[in-house]
Amino acid sequence: MELNKHQKLLYRKAIADPSSITPSERSQILDRLPLEEEDRLCRAKVGLSKQDLIAKTIASPNELSEDEVHIIRHGAASDRSDRVAYGLRLQKSIAFLNMPDTDRSLLRRAQQSIQSVSELQAQSLVEEPLEASIRKREQRHAIIQEAITSPCPRWLQELLDAKQPWWGFVCFCAVYTKTEVSLASFSPYPGY
Repeated sequence: MELNKHQKLLYRKAIADPSSITPSERSQILDRLPLEEEDRLCRAKVGLSKQDLIAKTIASPNELSEDEVHIIRHGAASDRSDRVAYGLRLQKSIAFLNMPDTDRSLLRRAQQSIQSVSELQAQSLVEEPLEASIRKREQRHAIIQEAITSPCPRWLQELLDAKQPWWGFVCFCAVYTKTEVSLASFSPYPGY
């Protein structure tokens, strides 16, 4: 996907003179809602204004909730649990990657030129390095594959591998009425 003439002119204008960009042009370049709407949604989702969330991200990035990280990365309009929104973000990411290098560079420079230093710093603090993301995905895949191919759950296999002379399960029986099965029917040794 290539940028059209209008987009290229807008991005060049943003790079040359960021102060000349209108709020609607800013929203278009960043692919976000207008600032007031973004701020309202941010308050509704995490109880902080967008600027307060950016300040919190810079001050203590390790104390952010998943929703707060998501808002910094993708904007307040994006919903983590919405699969349609996820699909749209994925399509935009693919389109961005398929852009010619010159267009991609132009878009990135335009976005960076109109964002404040604190916005850029907050985004850099929550961006997950590609290697870490790939490693997490591979670990999740390995756990799923192990669960699929293993004849028994991992915790049970660990008990079996420990080769203890005696082990077992603890069962709890809650009796709610007098007509339910009594504890006497449970035996510590099945069949005895």
